[in-house]
Amino acid sequence: MFRMLNIGDTEWVSSVMGLGPNRRDLHFDQRMCASYIAADKYKAFLALTTNQDGYIVEPILSTPEGDCIKNPYNFGGPMGSVDLISSRGPDGVG
Repeated sequence: MFRMLNIGDTEWVSSVMGLGPNRRDLHFDQRMCASYIAADKYKAFLALTTNQDGYIVEPILSTPEGDCIKNPYNFGGPMGSVDLISSRGPDGVG
């Protein structure tokens, strides 16, 4: 299931803190988006995709016009609660 969490949603915090310590990144903290919101009037979201194996998160910024989405730290990508590739068996099934 795919959802977009708004800044301030407690599920944002619990999803990021639910990542293993080696998977947490400071840039996934919703407070890192505050400067973009204050200075550029961006909207901040956490993209959250869940399935039976775990979940994947990625913070996303949207311009005020809504015509462009950005990552708050301009590089990197989504982070998963587990290694979803290796959590599957050789036949590709969990």
